[in-house]
Amino acid sequence: MSAGGDSFSIGYPLGYELISSEGITLSVSNNSKVFKVYPNPFIDYVYFKGFKKESLILIYNINGNLLKRIKMINKLYLGDLPKGFYLLNIENTTYKLLKR
Repeated sequence: MSAGGDSFSIGYPLGYELISSEGITLSVSNNSKVFKVYPNPFIDYVYFKGFKKESLILIYNINGNLLKRIKMINKLYLGDLPKGFYLLNIENTTYKLLKR
């Protein structure tokens, strides 16, 4: 997958696979449910679909420093973060996002 000419890879836990990376939506499937984190890249907001309400969103900078720990919501404001790459860990899966 590439974002603006920069390539990066995403790891998935056993039993999960990337089912779509077209356009601005990242979708991951575990054969019974689809999880979505979008848009990617984002400017101010990131949206989530398919996750458990009790899930936590852990947001790390590219150096691995924990920046935010938030209970799952459908729409998350991240406009206060500087431009760059971020790692979101949700339900033991890591999503790489680019903030523009």
